[in-house]
Amino acid sequence: MTTTLLIALAALAPAQRPNPHAEIEQKLIGQTVTTLAPAATDRSMPTVLVYWKNPCPHNPAAAKLFNGVAEAYAGKVKMHGIVNADEAGAVKFKEQFTKPYSVLADADKALIKKSGFTRSIVTVVANKEGKVTHVFGGYGAEALNGLNAALATTLGMQAPTIEALAAAPQRMTYG
Repeated sequence: MTTTLLIALAALAPAQRPNPHAEIEQKLIGQTVTTLAPAATDRSMPTVLVYWKNPCPHNPAAAKLFNGVAEAYAGKVKMHGIVNADEAGAVKFKEQFTKPYSVLADADKALIKKSGFTRSIVTVVANKEGKVTHVFGGYGAEALNGLNAALATTLGMQAPTIEALAAAPQRMTYG
């Protein structure tokens, strides 16, 4: 029975695949970003939190996509990665993957557990007031283009063309 279910789910078109965090994502809308990550307290601009799992074979490809978003919105949004690593591991992760934005260490996974996420990558967007407005699971084209549109809407501007997003997988991809 389980094998049949897994085969059936794998055969679904990307839009039909269940989102493993759909219920959690809805619960986070309206919460304050400082509840999820106390170090992310800058209220001068919108905040983006990107939850990473390390190690993960998806990180190199996903990092290029999120770095493209970070570069397109540099100076307009505050972006933080949250990684399951100690301080030294977070520094190494930043050097290896996320040069355009900061990385917060979460060695005991307290921030990750607080969010309720069980898979990575998950992206949380909060407005200037610190309220969560959007949550995107995975790093597929739908999630990343949605992130771009959400940031543009939050900032009251037209979404920029981010060349890196052309390489995003067409299906929702989680690590």
